[in-house]
Amino acid sequence: MKNKIVIMLLLCSMTLIGCANNKSKNNNSESNIDNSQNTIHSSDNMASTASVPTEYKNIDGKVTFDGEISYGSLDNLCSYSASLQKIDTSKVEGDLLQEAKDYDSYSNTSEDECGNKKDYTSYINVYNGFYLASGPNSSNFSYLRGNCNFSNYAAAFRIEKKFDDYNADKFSTQEDLPFESRQEAYSQIGDFLKALGFDSDFEYVSYSLDHSTLQNEEVHYDMNGNIDPSENKDQWTQEDDCYYVALRQIFNGVPIYYPYVSTFVNEDVENYPINAMVNENGIFSLKIDQVFEFADEEKIDSVVEFDTVFDAVSDKFNDILSDSSYVFDIAELVYYVDLSSDDGTYEAYPIWIIKGKEISGDNESEIQVFIDAQTGDEIIPWTQEL
Repeated sequence: MKNKIVIMLLLCSMTLIGCANNKSKNNNSESNIDNSQNTIHSSDNMASTASVPTEYKNIDGKVTFDGEISYGSLDNLCSYSASLQKIDTSKVEGDLLQEAKDYDSYSNTSEDECGNKKDYTSYINVYNGFYLASGPNSSNFSYLRGNCNFSNYAAAFRIEKKFDDYNADKFSTQEDLPFESRQEAYSQIGDFLKALGFDSDFEYVSYSLDHSTLQNEEVHYDMNGNIDPSENKDQWTQEDDCYYVALRQIFNGVPIYYPYVSTFVNEDVENYPINAMVNENGIFSLKIDQVFEFADEEKIDSVVEFDTVFDAVSDKFNDILSDSSYVFDIAELVYYVDLSSDDGTYEAYPIWIIKGKEISGDNESEIQVFIDAQTGDEIIPWTQEL
């Protein structure tokens, strides 16, 4: 029991960056709007085509869409069967364990994504903050070293938008830190992922956690919800500068989306399946959830016009008996991986994720709607309870 508690404490420290102070509250990235219409090109056996604009405006009752439509690639849209890519730790585990020097190992048994019992090992040194484990699912990987300041980072960098102390927008996603560029930091992560056997394409968002902003933003709370400055780091210095990098998978030019359990359904940077932290000494935190490979390609016969997508959103919210209004400004085409199967093989097909806000008086809350690109019907992403 004691060993399990130690493991859980280390796992909790790893998630602090993404789960900072739980007090309830978009980092807007620049985009180039193209007013031209882009056409989904069909193959010879494709039943129909649909023209999709890059910006769209429509109003129906309480529902407005006025904003950007994003689709990385519309050529040769398909449906697939998806399965988890298998991780290979043989190229990195030895070096990481040698770096830790002293650690305890713990054998664990749990079910993998196919429901099969799987043995895996966790390596832990509580005193120097070292943790290394892969599994039980095929693409799961966790690595952590030197976590003495993790609670300070978590108290200073708060990425979850559902909490009212969200502050990730105060950290630059464009500026480089003195020790290396954002691209160099990402390249380190990319090389590590390749060493683990992942041959997928990824895109990333990188936050520059500079020591000055970290110091200004650090806030701790006691058990009664009062600010407790005694927990603040004595001094933030340039040695504390680091990048927080979140990555999502791209397949054939289209982002991959799946809901991260029941409380993390939204498609957003905070829920990307891979996150890492990089400082002047390299990667010191890396967490990989699920990365997929795809097979059994089937061409999509047809996709609906975006007017049909808007109608599905409009019908949903105009039927709600309330004084709220609903304003959407982003639509993104993604491949949705339906994780409801219990045999490790999942359906994957294109959907639109429509992002916006519900406005009720002076209150605003972020909302997302998921629409099947082939049928124009709303889908409810399948989620697993925590």
